[in-house]
Amino acid sequence: MDLLQSWNEKLQQQNKQLHLAEVKGPVMDELIKRGFVESIKPGKIFLSTKQAFDALSQPSDESYII
Repeated sequence: MDLLQSWNEKLQQQNKQLHLAEVKGPVMDELIKRGFVESIKPGKIFLSTKQAFDALSQPSDESYII
């Protein structure tokens, strides 16, 4: 969790956005509980790597779960 928060902060300082894919249930629960999901917005969390690739390859696609 600390590593993810650190990466997110560094990326934000570089005006870059963190996105996650294939986050499993218990991990997702912890990310939500700790407020990390809110901290990456407008970053997205995708159900699959393919979904992330497809959506991020076309900026107008809104097929993410959060």
